[in-house]
Amino acid sequence: MREVIKLLRHTKMMKTTFWYVIYFILILFVVSYGLAYLSLSIGNSTCEHFQSNQIPKIVHYVFGFKKQTEEFNLVFAMSILSAIAVIKPDHIYFWYYYEPYGKWWDMVKPYLDLQKTDLPDSIGSKSLKQFAHKADIVRMKKLLEYGGIYLDMDTICVRPIDDMLGYSMVMGEEGDYGLCNAIMMANKDSTFLQKWWKNYEDVFNPDGWNEASVVYPRQLAKTETSIKVYSEDTFFKPSFNETEDIFVKTTNHVPENLRILHLWESFSGKYYTFNTIEEMRESPTLYGAIVRHLFKTTNISSIIKHTDAGSSTNEGFKTISRLM
Repeated sequence: MREVIKLLRHTKMMKTTFWYVIYFILILFVVSYGLAYLSLSIGNSTCEHFQSNQIPKIVHYVFGFKKQTEEFNLVFAMSILSAIAVIKPDHIYFWYYYEPYGKWWDMVKPYLDLQKTDLPDSIGSKSLKQFAHKADIVRMKKLLEYGGIYLDMDTICVRPIDDMLGYSMVMGEEGDYGLCNAIMMANKDSTFLQKWWKNYEDVFNPDGWNEASVVYPRQLAKTETSIKVYSEDTFFKPSFNETEDIFVKTTNHVPENLRILHLWESFSGKYYTFNTIEEMRESPTLYGAIVRHLFKTTNISSIIKHTDAGSSTNEGFKTISRLM
């Protein structure tokens, strides 16, 4: 009788243990499934813009596609100095055909990796008649090859952009016209950049102006959401028809949202008359306020002190790391 009772108890314990194991397996399954679903949900909600591949801190300038008949001016030099001070790049590529000249060029040249490039004469079956269109093609190709931060020569960096570099592609609004390609950030695997380039020839108008470079990227952004688009006041405000607000109107205020400012040289070049950096600092304008802001918030003064106007070596760009 005792043996029977022991057997029954053992059988009952076995059944209880069996069900405990089943419950434990079910709990693990539910928890694992829940965590996987949560991870997928979070991933789907963020990967629309934010990707794991950081945009590299490689700055690209494209310049000198026309024969240089005037000295490289101080506003252009300040573009490079501000990029070094604000972005703190690992490398600066300067893509050119005709090398600039002049004392301000000699000042910034040591920080650049000079890369002479051929002038493209077509995209597919369509000819490139304007120098601006040639430059558009080169900047696209270099971002596709290296990734990084493209800046027009007529820009000035204002505030850090590190928080932007986690996106796969960054551009800014240019009013109602589109997304302006004067300032672009991308990793070389950017889906948006690749699709843009794939369709570039189709939308390009050899006799037009910005159909492929400004208008189309805004159209593409409506369906290809792997781009982060910033409001106009981040890069492009004041606009091309408001350049007096940059170089003439009196102000000591630097707009809070401004990260990098495009200066619209085609419309503002007549104001590039500064002979010294001190003249820039003393200017009672938005541009002057930005320069003063840079001297207060960055190490730009140290960068300027380290410049060597007599240097002509193309290895000078390696000095950037020593200034950070």
